[in-house]
Amino acid sequence: MAARATQLANGEQGIAENNRQRQTLVEERLDLFGENNPDTEEKQLAAALRQAEERVEKEQKEQTRLLRECELTKAAIKEKETSVTKRQETLVQLEESFCQRLQENNYADEAAWQAARIPESERIILHKKVEDLQNRRARLDERLQDRQTRLEEEKQLQLTEAGPEELSAEHNELITTRKQKIERIGSLSQQLETDKEQRARQRDLLNSLEAQRKECLRWKELHSLIGSSDGKKYRNFAQGLTFELMVSPCQSAAGWHDRPLPAGTG
Repeated sequence: MAARATQLANGEQGIAENNRQRQTLVEERLDLFGENNPDTEEKQLAAALRQAEERVEKEQKEQTRLLRECELTKAAIKEKETSVTKRQETLVQLEESFCQRLQENNYADEAAWQAARIPESERIILHKKVEDLQNRRARLDERLQDRQTRLEEEKQLQLTEAGPEELSAEHNELITTRKQKIERIGSLSQQLETDKEQRARQRDLLNSLEAQRKECLRWKELHSLIGSSDGKKYRNFAQGLTFELMVSPCQSAAGWHDRPLPAGTG
């Protein structure tokens, strides 16, 4: 009985402890959630946690991008600083060289050199001439190289067995013949030009003769109408005109328009 009473007492104590713990948990739950549903709160907390993790991931990516940009910017800054340093060194060297050249050319300072410079327009013209001369030199060098190549090719062909003296004599003879041909061509050209001028003068003369011939025919036709050695034709022509002028008003008044004039008045 004593053991059973002890066991019963222990059981009651355990029940009391469990109730106490349960009450403690209930109070803690009320402190944490109040009267809210734990499942709903869990879902809301899970969603909030997921959103927080997404924000953290996004921020990490943005941080990584910014770090990369920062590194690139630092590298660019370093490159620019290196470039600036090199340019400063180059400028110092150029300035020293420029000052040395000023002294070598007897210029007191840069202002004196600026005053002695030619105008911009003249420098442009000179620069253009230099470019033209350089292009011309390049073309001449190309032609020279081509001629040298062709000369070497001709030498390798060995087209003749004659010696240099014979070839030189033949070359001089060809030059003389060419000169004579050129002179002959010039003479023929002059003759052609003279012939052309003569043909032009003859053409003008023929045109003048044709005009005179037409004028002569006109006067000849006029002579055949009213000309004669004793002046009879001209008198008859003048009398006919005078008679026609006198008779025309009378014919108009009498209505004789269709009647012929007397013979010799036409």
